[in-house]
Amino acid sequence: MLSPLPLNAAQRDVIRRTRTAPVVVVSGAPGNGKSHALVAAALDTVAHGGSVLVATQSTHAAEVLGELLRRHPGPPPVLFGDAERRGSIATELAGGVAVGVDDAQLRHDTDAVSAARDRVDGVRAGIAAALDQERLAATLPDWQPLLPALSHDAPAVFQPDTDLDAIRAALQAASRPGERWWSRWHRSRAAHRLHRLTGAGPAVPVSQLRAAVDAAHAVRAAARLSANGGTDLTTAWRALVEADVALAQAVGTALRNETASARRWTGDARRAASGLGTALRAGRNRRRELLATLDAEALVRALPLWVGTVADVEDLLPPAAGMFDLVVLDEAAHIDQLRAAPVLARARRALVAGDPRQLRFVSFVADADVTATLHRHGLDHYTDRLDVRRASAFDVAAGAAPVTWLGEHHRCAPHLIGFSARRFYDDRLELVTRHPGNERADAIDVLTVADAAVVDGVNQAEVATVLDLVATLAARPPQGGIAVISPFRAQADAVETALLAAYDVDEIERLGLRTGTVHAFQGSEADVVIATLGLVDDDPPARHRFVAEPNLFNVLVTRARKQLTVVTSLRSPEGIVGDYLRYAGQPLEATDAAPPDPTCAGPPDTTGARAAEPDTWTRALAVELTRIGLAVRPDYPVGRWRVDLCVGDDGPVGLCCAVHPDGVAAHVERQRTLTRAGWRLYDAFASRWADDPIRAALDLATRIHDDGGGHR
Repeated sequence: MLSPLPLNAAQRDVIRRTRTAPVVVVSGAPGNGKSHALVAAALDTVAHGGSVLVATQSTHAAEVLGELLRRHPGPPPVLFGDAERRGSIATELAGGVAVGVDDAQLRHDTDAVSAARDRVDGVRAGIAAALDQERLAATLPDWQPLLPALSHDAPAVFQPDTDLDAIRAALQAASRPGERWWSRWHRSRAAHRLHRLTGAGPAVPVSQLRAAVDAAHAVRAAARLSANGGTDLTTAWRALVEADVALAQAVGTALRNETASARRWTGDARRAASGLGTALRAGRNRRRELLATLDAEALVRALPLWVGTVADVEDLLPPAAGMFDLVVLDEAAHIDQLRAAPVLARARRALVAGDPRQLRFVSFVADADVTATLHRHGLDHYTDRLDVRRASAFDVAAGAAPVTWLGEHHRCAPHLIGFSARRFYDDRLELVTRHPGNERADAIDVLTVADAAVVDGVNQAEVATVLDLVATLAARPPQGGIAVISPFRAQADAVETALLAAYDVDEIERLGLRTGTVHAFQGSEADVVIATLGLVDDDPPARHRFVAEPNLFNVLVTRARKQLTVVTSLRSPEGIVGDYLRYAGQPLEATDAAPPDPTCAGPPDTTGARAAEPDTWTRALAVELTRIGLAVRPDYPVGRWRVDLCVGDDGPVGLCCAVHPDGVAAHVERQRTLTRAGWRLYDAFASRWADDPIRAALDLATRIHDDGGGHR
């Protein structure tokens, strides 16, 4: 699967299914890669000649997806939404379109992708061969007690020039099942050849010969490692990263050029694009009339990727059933069926993403109206699916297709996501963001405001506190922006008014400053978030219940990537708000303050993965690293992976001491995943130092120190 975006196994599975399944459903917690998967699926569909419409509930969520598409190489999306965006599209289309990329360039792009893919495959094959040799050599200690007997029974197997692959093929032939006379004849001939190749007597069973071949592979691998000075893949890993990046760039460039090709921009396509521009400059009713006359197929052939809001689909796109090969419905639990219907009607296939534990849609349709309408159309037996008051677009999709859960979390430090992970997701999140530098870091501040009151829905004392916090952040603004969020519209509006009075437009852009309600921020994130609850203890119960609604509260506390400050006037908070504020003030549950005994298994497991007992080499290396002053944690859990030895307590530094127990493919996948997450991984195979842990510890400590990490 070729994609401009890096993908994990679950995301790749989503994309595979969107190629053929009529409905694909994806769910996951905030920060678990839903948007990443949606963008990758959209690009994959376009790469295979299809067209895509990505529809979201809010304009800002559409902008986030559009920005994600722009950050990766690929076709530029058509972003639509409000009147300003319609005018921008109309102006762009009025300028006409260039001749288009010719076939020669497309062939060049295809060759470039093929060459880049061959480079990735070649580097990966070299790494796999080296790791496989390490894996085989690591089994030699288990075979050594048996070598005298095995070499006696099958002496030819252990000769240096023996073709072990030929013997392996003969073993398979001799073990092939079948009861027909010719099957027995072929097995007999294969067994005779097998004994001849191995030098074994006729009485030696096939199982003994198979063991001899496995042992011989281990002996040869150990000998090669000794002769070559052991395994160090530093250069190869760097080459793989560079090859992956080059392949992503080549795929994205080819995709961008293909969507701008002369093949797509035919005369019909140009007329449809021009007609769209004309329609967008018309009033609402006339615009819909003009849109109905457009050639939808030619339009999406020329402009295959569209991103916007569900509310604007009817105002922008022709009413053509099955207009898009794939329609992606994002934040679908927040979208009611009435808004989703015109979007899905334009789909041949649908990818529906959402999280039922985040904000849901609000319906103003009465139960009596739902019942009467279904009865009038003879649809009473579809009540469970067509209850538009309670069943969201996501609910209906989840009842029609299996739901793929994306469990790998990429957004927050452990402290920021820990409460939601436990309270709302049953600890099903795999935190790729976890490392010793942040596992105990306090990322949540609680500021309690004194003498506050709520007047006309606004807590002015909290507004003033927010202004002070923003002023402090303005001196060194976070790169990923500042967001101020409140559950209440009046409080959010009061904060916005105060900030607009304090900062001009240029300063707001410099700070990356945004404000709004929780509903406006679903699907968004920022490095630093300030949450003003806007409550006081003697507020009416309805206001307290509104803030304590689990789905709303889950969204409120999961928007921050690095730091969350909760501004509250509550003195005796109860329920979920009280639980969260107490969680924010407690020491984090992670490893002990001192590094654990390096001869034992790893730290307490908070990820759900099973801790493993370190092998002899890993234990010995951990002891020597500890002796020279490095903090060491064996079998350190990161998401669904484990690092053999985590070194230091101030950053993500790890040692790979053996091939991953699940094999070479898992080893490479772990390396790619953790490297993208910011880990510095070093090969620490025993073969590199002839099983000398003292020399290995000194060499590795020097490398880690020179690279700037690993200290206490």
